[in-house]
Amino acid sequence: MAADQTMNAFSPTFADEELIREPTGSSIYEPDHVVGESGRRYHGYKEGSYLLPNDEQAEQDRLDFQHAMMTLILGGKLVMAPIVETPKKVMDVATGTGIWALEFARANPGSYVVGTDLSKIQPQPEVPNCHFEKDDCEEDWLWDPTFDYIHIRQIVTGIRDPKRLFQQVYDHLVPGGWIEIQDGTMELDGEGVEDSHIRKWFDYCAAGATAKGFDVRKAKHYDSWLKNIGFTEIQAHRFEVPCSPWPRNLQAARIGAYQQRNMHDGLRGVSYLLLRNAGMSPEEIEDFVQATKVELREGKVKGYSYFYVVYGRKPL
Repeated sequence: MAADQTMNAFSPTFADEELIREPTGSSIYEPDHVVGESGRRYHGYKEGSYLLPNDEQAEQDRLDFQHAMMTLILGGKLVMAPIVETPKKVMDVATGTGIWALEFARANPGSYVVGTDLSKIQPQPEVPNCHFEKDDCEEDWLWDPTFDYIHIRQIVTGIRDPKRLFQQVYDHLVPGGWIEIQDGTMELDGEGVEDSHIRKWFDYCAAGATAKGFDVRKAKHYDSWLKNIGFTEIQAHRFEVPCSPWPRNLQAARIGAYQQRNMHDGLRGVSYLLLRNAGMSPEEIEDFVQATKVELREGKVKGYSYFYVVYGRKPL
C-alpha cells in the first residue's frame, strides 16, 4: 500500500475558508486538573511537566484547529516519512486531543494506533483500532518494542530531554521502523520584526521556558540527534509559517491566516506561565498580551516562525 494514498488521506473537516471553526464536540473535562494563577486549567498528573493548559473548548479546540493548520502546511498529509507499507502498530506520543491518532486510524484500518499523553482529554474512540493511554513519555517506557512507526508532534513546550525520548523510541521500534517528529519553534524571523510585540512575545516565552528547563528552539537539532542515536535515512524539512496572511503566495497566505487565528486565540493561555517565568507580573502580562493581539489582528508584521518535520529509520 503506497504511503501517499490511504495513509495520508486528508480529512477536510477544518478546511473552512472563512476560518469559522465549529467546536468538535469532543472536548473532555479532566477530573484531576489544577487551576493555575491565570484561571486556566492545567494537567494534574506530573504537574509542571507541560507548560500549557488542557481545558476543554478554549485549549482543546485550539489544538484541533492547530492540527488543521499543520496538515495544511504538509499539503494534506498526516505522514511525511516514506513508508511503503501501512504500519501494523503505531504510537502517537503527546497525542493531545488525539485528533491525529484518530484520523490516522480511520484512514488505516490495518494499523493499531496507541496515543499517549499526560492529560486524558481524548474522546472515547469510536474507531476500534485506536486506543489512548495516560502516560509520561519522559519516564522509562514499559511498552513492548513492537512499533513500526512512532509519531511525535508539538513537544516544544513539553519535553525537557528530547534526546532521551528519541533513544526510547529507537529502542521500541522494530528493525526498519520509522520515527517522525513534527515540531515548531518559538522564534520569529523576517524583515523589520525586531521591535514588534509578536517578536518580543516569542523571545519572552523562550526565556520563560528556559527558566523551567525547556528549550523551545530545539527542533533545529533533531536530525543530528537522530543520527547520533543510530537512525538512518534521516531527512529534515523546515517550513516557514507566516504570523498572518501577509504573503502574496495564496497557499502561504492561507497558512498565515490559520496561524494568525491560532496565535490570537491561544496567546494568553499558551504564554501565561511562560511570561510569569520570564519575570512579568500578572498586570504586565495582561497588557502585553492585549497589545500583541492588536498587532496580530492588524497583520502588518511580516514575520514567520518555523515548523520542522524530521524523520529517520531504525536500521534493518
